[in-house]
Amino acid sequence: MKKVILWLLVMTVVIGLIYVFVSGGKNPQSNKASSWLSGSSSVSPILTGGIITVDGWSFCLKHKGTGSECVIGIEDQKGNDYALLDYNGQPVDPTKYTTGQRSTVFGDLVQDSALQAKYDIVGAIQLKQ
Repeated sequence: MKKVILWLLVMTVVIGLIYVFVSGGKNPQSNKASSWLSGSSSVSPILTGGIITVDGWSFCLKHKGTGSECVIGIEDQKGNDYALLDYNGQPVDPTKYTTGQRSTVFGDLVQDSALQAKYDIVGAIQLKQ
């Protein structure tokens, strides 16, 4: 009887380890939350102050109204647009950043009410050095 219980216990641990290895340790019920926290842009972030990595296309942000200045942004694979801010929290200089290219950016997700009032963005990414 003790051998059967020990065998069941060992098999339970082995199956658990296989599950963790195969799933990468993620709980399938919390996949969206863990995806955002890990920096994926597969969901629209609703929190700020976290680190985010976005892989997408760089372009001049679309104005909500009229305007002609170019503020560099990036569009993720879900269609979410983000303004790009330099290390000092200022919009990235459009003369030093190429638009129309696929880019991966990494930085702090921040809310910038002035930019959000002018442009159709979900937030801004302050680039890391």
